[in-house]
Amino acid sequence: MFLTVRCLFTTTVPDGNYLVTLHFADIFLGTHEIGLRVFDVLIEGFGVIKDLDIFAEVGGFAALTKAVPTAVSDGALTIQFLTMQQSPKISAIEIEALGTAKAHQAHAVPGGPYFGTDTDNDGVASVSVDGTFSHTHGPGARLFQWKWFANETFVGSGEKTTLTLPVGTHHLELEVTDTDMDVSRDYTSVTIRDSTFADISSLSPSSGDITGSGVVVILGSGFTASASDTTVHFGPVSLSGPSEITVIDSNRIEVKDVPPGDAGKVQVSVETPLGISMPSMYEYKDGIPLSFSTGTLSKGVYGPTCVATGPDGNIYVGTQTGAIIKYELNEKHEVVRNSTSYAVTTSSSSFRSILGIAFDPMDTSPNPAVYVSHATLFHGKLESFNGKISEISGSNLDSYRDVVTGLPVSDLDHGVNGIEFGDNGELYIQVGGNTNAGIPGALSSSGKQKDALFSAATLVAHLARPGYNGDVTLDGNGDQATGFGVEIFASGERNPFDVRTKRQLVCFLV
Repeated sequence: MFLTVRCLFTTTVPDGNYLVTLHFADIFLGTHEIGLRVFDVLIEGFGVIKDLDIFAEVGGFAALTKAVPTAVSDGALTIQFLTMQQSPKISAIEIEALGTAKAHQAHAVPGGPYFGTDTDNDGVASVSVDGTFSHTHGPGARLFQWKWFANETFVGSGEKTTLTLPVGTHHLELEVTDTDMDVSRDYTSVTIRDSTFADISSLSPSSGDITGSGVVVILGSGFTASASDTTVHFGPVSLSGPSEITVIDSNRIEVKDVPPGDAGKVQVSVETPLGISMPSMYEYKDGIPLSFSTGTLSKGVYGPTCVATGPDGNIYVGTQTGAIIKYELNEKHEVVRNSTSYAVTTSSSSFRSILGIAFDPMDTSPNPAVYVSHATLFHGKLESFNGKISEISGSNLDSYRDVVTGLPVSDLDHGVNGIEFGDNGELYIQVGGNTNAGIPGALSSSGKQKDALFSAATLVAHLARPGYNGDVTLDGNGDQATGFGVEIFASGERNPFDVRTKRQLVCFLV
């Protein structure tokens, strides 16, 4: 099959080992079908994800994550998305540097022993395994890979997974790897029993008050013994006989009166003359259940586009009309005062929309400066490089200063999007593509605006550098002529909408 590269992402990174985490979600508003969107992802030229069908794996409007370790030897990390059916889709890309191998800091905890029952007599059964208690002691490290082996054969991956194994007892191993490339293995066992054994599938209900009382129905299979020959172990309490339990049929047992217990979870199992079932969990709850409530800060806000909490604890909202609304909150998170600044619109004769808002984490003043990204977005405006980042300061947010200018804007609706400060005072900026999926515009004779040097990319502005200059211009060849305090961090993103910087850069793409 002939494959076409439909999206190319590349960024400059030091040589070394990396963990690339790709975030997918098929948010197409039309018909979702299995096989409608299928594509390959290649990292550094090696096929790592083949025949990816997001909808087949998680459905529509649901998140799917794929983590792939890779190595860089030429100073650049490249990710290619290859079309098979329709266009590829990516929502966010995380790139995290992996350390060098260190011994005895990762610890695999496979849980178990596990039990399953072949209820349909086909010789196999499925059992859920859980390795979430696995961990690492490496400073700043975390686990990123879980592999399960049954009788030395690879059978599954992930912290939690479901394995299908034949009747019998199996040696089960879990292998984990952390971001310092330390590998740890530990083992447990899985026993698959035939259909004569009792097996629990669920409890209904699965929780209740610590005072006990009430009926619980145990659902499962193999409940063929009489009530006199059946015992239900309910935490530390054993219940048996017709006065305490009723065997309704081979799939249901009724516990007539739940015993009291302490807050927390207890194991429930069914024992018959043939053996004891794998336990299920019942949770005792104490006091008022935890609940959350929602409220409205303000009604009638026109065109809100972005929101951020300032270091002063107040809420700041940017709008499509260029307004910045500040909501001052009390200790109960109630609005005690709100004010609106039009510093962005009064500083320019053009109608400008704010799409990103951020705060310098080092600014601890009572009235922190607000940094906003803004541009003129409407069709037909011949201002293809009107994107800006501005600092709005003062107690009334009436002091205006541009810190980055000359950023590209498309002829319809791709502009300067989300912004976020890094740990060292640098500002990351998301800029949409100019081509806008080929929508005709007024900026070129062909009806399609070409991408420029800083479009469809994540930029970084080094605001804290001595002699910083963020007034970006391009020469006649399209190369950067001024504003060298602004650089490309990553390119080939089409319309990166938002960004977060927590240990690694995360880009949200649309």
